[in-house]
Amino acid sequence: MPRHASAARFVHEGKRYAVLVFPLGQPPLPECLTPAEREVARALLDGGSNEEIARARGTSPMTVDHQITSIFRKVGVSSRAELFARLFGVAGDPR
Repeated sequence: MPRHASAARFVHEGKRYAVLVFPLGQPPLPECLTPAEREVARALLDGGSNEEIARARGTSPMTVDHQITSIFRKVGVSSRAELFARLFGVAGDPR
């Protein structure tokens, strides 16, 4: 297995699944984002919650919420899943 890959097994609706997870790295971020928005976007892509991002940046969760709203507006998405799909070039419905 490649370095840093992980695996998980789970059951969903009676079917067994196995998933391999490989780090994707960070996609390039749109130039229209401010430096603070870029930092928040990278934290979002890493799976951080608003509270975790705020704590790491020394800001309030409300500030992070406003920055996320701005990121979504500038990128043209309405959710974290859509942001991920747009930036990583995933086709189709991200849900």
